[in-house]
Amino acid sequence: MTALARTRPQPDIAPNDLQWNDLIELEWTDGQYLIPITNFAGRNYPSLSDKLMTSLLAIKPTDRVIDVGGGDASFSRANVVTDAFPDDGIHRSGRAAEDNKGRRKIVQCFAEDLPFEDKEFDFAYCRAVLEHVIDPTAACTELMRVAKRGFIETPSPLSEYFGGHPTHRWLTWLEADPDGGTPTLVFKRKPFLRAPFRYCMRGQWFAMGEYQRTVEWTYRNLVCTQLQWEGEFKFRVEPDAGIDYDDPLQAGELHLDAAVNGLRWGGVPTSIIMADAERACELTPENPIAHNAYGCALWQDGRREKALSEFAKAAQIEPENTTFRQNARLSVRDENAQLNLALMPPTVEDTTDIESNFAGKVFYAHTGYDDRLAADIGVKEGDRVLDVGGGQRPLKRADVSIDFDVFEGVHRQGLTISREKPLVCGDVQSLPFTSKSFDVVCCRMVLEHVIDPASALRELQRVGKRGFIETPNVLWESFYGHPTHRWLISFEAKTNTVVFQRKPFDRIPFACGIVPYLYTNAEVQRAFEVSYRNLTTVQATWDENTPLNVRVEDDENCPYDYLGRPEDATRGSMNYARDLMGGGLAMVAVAEAEDAIRNAPTPPLYDAALRLRLEIARLLGDSAKVAEVQQRLRRGFAVVSGGLLEQKESAPITDNSLPIVWNAPLLDPSGYADEARHFLFALASQDANGLAPASREIRWSEKIAPLPPDRKRILQAALARPAPLKPLSIWHILAPHFQNDPLSRANVGRTMFETDRLPEGWAAACNRMDAVWVPGEFNRETFARAGVERDKLRIVPGAIDLSPYRRDLKPLSIDGANGYSFLSLFDWTLRKGWDVLIKAYVEEFRTDEDVTLILKTHSSMGYTTDQIFAQVSDYLTKTLNLDPETCPDIIFQDAALSDAQMPHLYRAADCYVSPTRGEGWGRPLMEAMAMALPVIATNWSGQTAFLNEENSLLLDYTLVEVSETAAIETPTYRGHFWAEPSVGHLRQLMRRAFSDRNTLLGLGEKGRAHLKANFTYPHVTRILEAEIKRLL
Repeated sequence: MTALARTRPQPDIAPNDLQWNDLIELEWTDGQYLIPITNFAGRNYPSLSDKLMTSLLAIKPTDRVIDVGGGDASFSRANVVTDAFPDDGIHRSGRAAEDNKGRRKIVQCFAEDLPFEDKEFDFAYCRAVLEHVIDPTAACTELMRVAKRGFIETPSPLSEYFGGHPTHRWLTWLEADPDGGTPTLVFKRKPFLRAPFRYCMRGQWFAMGEYQRTVEWTYRNLVCTQLQWEGEFKFRVEPDAGIDYDDPLQAGELHLDAAVNGLRWGGVPTSIIMADAERACELTPENPIAHNAYGCALWQDGRREKALSEFAKAAQIEPENTTFRQNARLSVRDENAQLNLALMPPTVEDTTDIESNFAGKVFYAHTGYDDRLAADIGVKEGDRVLDVGGGQRPLKRADVSIDFDVFEGVHRQGLTISREKPLVCGDVQSLPFTSKSFDVVCCRMVLEHVIDPASALRELQRVGKRGFIETPNVLWESFYGHPTHRWLISFEAKTNTVVFQRKPFDRIPFACGIVPYLYTNAEVQRAFEVSYRNLTTVQATWDENTPLNVRVEDDENCPYDYLGRPEDATRGSMNYARDLMGGGLAMVAVAEAEDAIRNAPTPPLYDAALRLRLEIARLLGDSAKVAEVQQRLRRGFAVVSGGLLEQKESAPITDNSLPIVWNAPLLDPSGYADEARHFLFALASQDANGLAPASREIRWSEKIAPLPPDRKRILQAALARPAPLKPLSIWHILAPHFQNDPLSRANVGRTMFETDRLPEGWAAACNRMDAVWVPGEFNRETFARAGVERDKLRIVPGAIDLSPYRRDLKPLSIDGANGYSFLSLFDWTLRKGWDVLIKAYVEEFRTDEDVTLILKTHSSMGYTTDQIFAQVSDYLTKTLNLDPETCPDIIFQDAALSDAQMPHLYRAADCYVSPTRGEGWGRPLMEAMAMALPVIATNWSGQTAFLNEENSLLLDYTLVEVSETAAIETPTYRGHFWAEPSVGHLRQLMRRAFSDRNTLLGLGEKGRAHLKANFTYPHVTRILEAEIKRLL
């Protein structure tokens, strides 16, 4: 019997209803998101969902389907799957081919020579294959021969620039037909052994749920070349020379580049790095850098003896190298060893000012290369030169510099304009010069801003005899584009046409992920902004004989308009500032936050922009700015004559309303946010009494909790509600983040903690508040013992709405769940007692018993589901000495579920179990009780506020000091005590629940009744109202 199973995040939509203008509701590991299947780049095929692809590709039930090169992730709709190397996972980073247990026919063959009859298949599915093949002409011809229609997906050039798989031989892209016909699939031999941008984003794909979601779903058509075809498709193989993967030296360098950069930047799973490093050693056994990299990867994986062997090989090959010698001297007992990673020798592009690269001529238009740029664009002695929009860095060779904005520098991130050249204030769309008054015109980073790019380009060519333009291209805008940019710009070389398409997004698609590297790593910055600048920008020249053409693809319904809608400008600047802050660049974010404040057209946006600026000032330790922004927040605002005018006082408070501002991470999917939302929902339910407060978002992350429409409306109304004068400010957050606003009537902290004491600094933060609301008696005692003034501690329990938790709900369908189901929801930390739960479960139940343990997990520590899965496997085999195949079923339900779906999950269970070591409250336990499930939980900490011997099965424990392993996982717990649940007693309680299930139904009903009598919205609202009025 399979011991471990799992579910994956999948879009939630009825495939038969799917249209290309739809949004799919994606259940990701950290929340629920709406993903477009058509975006600014065209159709965005969601190829990670076989169900959706079957619908979009109109594959009928009777169609015969072949998956060419299905490998380790074949198309589930395929009748036949082919793979060239089913037993060799080199091209899959060491992963084995899929074992489909005989469900489909598997044929070993090459894509260039498919052993099937002409048109034998109705559909050919070919994903992540053609970039590997030796002969793409033969492979494309074979696809069209054996199938009537099909779908192709390969990595796009953008993916390869950042670092594609070492075994990829080809860059592939779609070339538009100038006459509007079907595009051509173009193959160009991969022209580089080292990834131009050094794999710098690869670790983020593995480490950042948001970045991975963006790459795999939201903008997949940017990182993948996707082609749906019928009958036949056009393709072309460029004759250019490129890398030869069949040359061991070249192949070794390709794999080593991936391995070294994986170690260098971090975040890449060690197994993937080891596969590349080992392959590099096999292909280039005399390369000491390869052996050193392999040793570093092995050391990270805990295989120290083999690592030392590789270090010794590196030192033997190059004995004078200090790096290799130091690693070779390590011992397996060196727990805190500092490994020395040897980087590969620099490339020509790293050290030399090149004239061209594989993409063609590269103009060095970056700061500091003015002489080179002047030479590149053909400036001769005696030429009269105009620099258009040079701003803070006009071309040194220019005779005149013209700029539209000579004062504020909004589009220059606040940088001061240069006055070293004769400066003219003017508009590029209507230049104040006579025709051909300049020999050369240089226009860098301007056209992306203008309202009318066609007029601007005509003007440039009118006043100049020849010239040069440079703008960000789609790659730049996707990773680094400024919010003031109005256009996505591309260049069609065949027709010499600059194409302008309206930019439709208020946040950079890939969230400034590369920006920290551009500020902190000279190698990546040089590649992005100098050596490979022709990959990140549109660079074009013109003269009187070869003018530039222009095509503008405007959209009056474009969802983002920086110049036309101040609310868009505000949001764009705030999003950019937050992305910069997320990359550790708070100082750079200052100008963006100031722009947001200046542009804000409505009170909520103005307030949000000021609070963002306040957050930046605090990060920078700028106390003067903190005081200034706090004063502006206190003054409030008013809308006068279409603009913002700060005012001295806010509107008066009505007699029957409570002047509250509830500050919390209200939009976040975290537990703190969920509890805060329920307080607001409770108050809103009693809004007839004037209790609905104003609210302000504390941004914890970019994650957004999926909520039902009615709940979203309540939040939106609370966030938009103006702050009253001298409010009672509630700070619903961890105690170190409490704020004490001196102009508030009172400041209240809402928090909790899960051990027997508080971390350092918590008590002092609590004592600075006028009151501290804790959820129950457990925290009132632990906070008081830690030094919080007892008279400030007030009990305000969590609230719950019982109406969604109905026994007549349809249970959530969970693949593999059979018989009696235990359910547990938790963050994957030792505090939650996952080790205790799994040990008790696998030791108490046999594989032949009809029982399942369902674990719905996430990880605030950053563990992926694969890593959690591996931890459980290791725990079973290495700690418990059990074979997973002999254990009862454990199912990982790792798909994100909305609030509306959660009751269906609880309904799918028979018993909820939580051998927690400590809780501040334990909301999932409350939700399980709301569904009338019998609950097993530890008889210690916050959950005892609503669990008792009459309504639940309480688990015995002993109070112990937090283990060193748990303290390493969560350092704030070091030296604290918490509960150690009894494995033996847990086995007894789980067996009782399994065997006496009918009797325990009554226990579940008692739990629900207890919640109804004490913790519903009306009950908690009365407590809140009393506590609020006590402080006013």
